[in-house]
Amino acid sequence: VVEPPRVTRGPKSSTFSEGGELELSCSTTGQPAPTIEWLINGEPLQRSSNVEIKGSSLFISPVEKRHAGIVQCVATNEYGSHSGYTIVRVNPKQHIGGKRNKQENNHNLPGIQKHTRDGGHRNNKEIYNRRDNVLVPPNQPNVTRLSDVSVMVRWSVPENDGLPIQFFKVQYRELGHKSGKQSKWMTANMEIPNHVRSFEVEPLQPDHWYKFRIAAVYSNSDNRLSKNSAKFHLTRMNGFETNSKPIPLLTNTEAVASDKVLLMWQNPDRSADIDGFYVYHRASTSAGDYIKTTVEGKNSTNVTISHLQPETTYEFKIQSFSVDAASEFSKIVSQKTLKAVTEPPVLQTALPDTFPKNAESARNGSVYAIVGGAVGGAALLAVLGAIFYVYKRSSIKQNRDVSQNQ
Repeated sequence: VVEPPRVTRGPKSSTFSEGGELELSCSTTGQPAPTIEWLINGEPLQRSSNVEIKGSSLFISPVEKRHAGIVQCVATNEYGSHSGYTIVRVNPKQHIGGKRNKQENNHNLPGIQKHTRDGGHRNNKEIYNRRDNVLVPPNQPNVTRLSDVSVMVRWSVPENDGLPIQFFKVQYRELGHKSGKQSKWMTANMEIPNHVRSFEVEPLQPDHWYKFRIAAVYSNSDNRLSKNSAKFHLTRMNGFETNSKPIPLLTNTEAVASDKVLLMWQNPDRSADIDGFYVYHRASTSAGDYIKTTVEGKNSTNVTISHLQPETTYEFKIQSFSVDAASEFSKIVSQKTLKAVTEPPVLQTALPDTFPKNAESARNGSVYAIVGGAVGGAALLAVLGAIFYVYKRSSIKQNRDVSQNQ
């Protein structure tokens, strides 16, 4: 008797300490017996020095912050696949004796920048303004829950002719701090490329209220802030809960240029209440963070990802989202970009110095040729006439001598 696989008991929602040990397990059924695969945030886990997989159990030691998020147990046999998931939280190590490095290298962003007593930074801004360099800030961001400890922040920039933006930074602040004091704005480390309009913020605290804003850093190293987002409550999901958001099915990828890849997908449940899709990509050789692209609209089925490197293999994954949650990730699909097209060099032929430089020179040359030809022809006729004359006189003299002899 054959039976499609099914996860009958998913991994339990748990909180682990950074540097500690993690152990998760799931129960499955199916005939033939399914194989088990573990994924964290849509990325398959491979056995390594700190990751061990035994049957349907997962062991990680030591635990790292990157292990936080959505953990999936995927059961697969030849008749299908099924998954269960949970949220794993990782409590970071306490850093004693100084602030965490999240506030380093922030290009004097408001909220955390240091000012000299004479207000040097402010004076610089006034100079930029007097020079009429227009700095157009990003629009107010929108926020979507991804997990118990993370959110996706999305924004846009109005069309404008102002100074170009070099990159973005995301800032966030916890509201209702227990001490009653106003919490400081925190700044995420990553410098977000100027063509990206979304960013995942983690780790956050579940059941807490937050506000978010976007800082744009311009070509003159000045910056402008967006309006603060609306207050956002990061809700907690407890236990093994079914995610109602449909998991998109990546159906096709196609390299359309040396820096562009077209992705196409299907939404298995068009009746689901979703706002759009998050598309993640990164180079296959990179272990860094994924770059996120937001595709608005529940009926969207494709997007072209640009600003890629030629002849490079990229990994892609996608999830649907609404304001309160996001789906599990699709399977990861790889695609290599095309080879860069180089224009053949234009061959230039060097002309000899004696070649006419322009039409005027050409006409002068023609005139000289005609005159020279005429003079030469006249000289030739003169020579021929002289020869004929001498020959004629010689003939007449010969005839006269013959007559006298007779």
